[in-house]
Amino acid sequence: GVCMCTVLHGSVDPGIYQHSVLPDALRAQGKALMCCATALSDVDIEVETGEAQQRLPLGEYVARLDRLERLAPDLMRLTLSLPGGEAIPFKAGQYINILLDDGQRRAFSFANPPQVRDHIELHVRQIPGGRFTGQVFTQMKVGDSLRFEGPLGDFTLRESASPILFVA
Repeated sequence: GVCMCTVLHGSVDPGIYQHSVLPDALRAQGKALMCCATALSDVDIEVETGEAQQRLPLGEYVARLDRLERLAPDLMRLTLSLPGGEAIPFKAGQYINILLDDGQRRAFSFANPPQVRDHIELHVRQIPGGRFTGQVFTQMKVGDSLRFEGPLGDFTLRESASPILFVA
């Protein structure tokens, strides 16, 4: 139910959902689950943020590139460290934005688990014509600096006493 919203204007197909999460009384109030619903027209929605959606503090950092490792012809593993062994608290499922010189951003998910605190690992797939990925594959070298902001994103595990099953 974390993805629940109120449809203010427009219409949605609620999709397949669990009725225990969205009972008929809530549907009658205009509630929908964003993870299941499909917009049938232009819609205005209202989302209430709750305690479950609080984010860790966002910061801006400069990291050192410690290692470049080609995992496949078009995939590179970057290992970054922060000065003085600083660590960034993040949750599995979050990401960082690499900050380019002109202010543009490129998003990459943390590839290391949150309990590994001595480095940040990113997996970068080469995008033909990509500004940042082109640099990763042709110009970057160990010792280079990268500016980034983070952690970002809410696609994280919310602990539960109930069993959890992920299917991919």
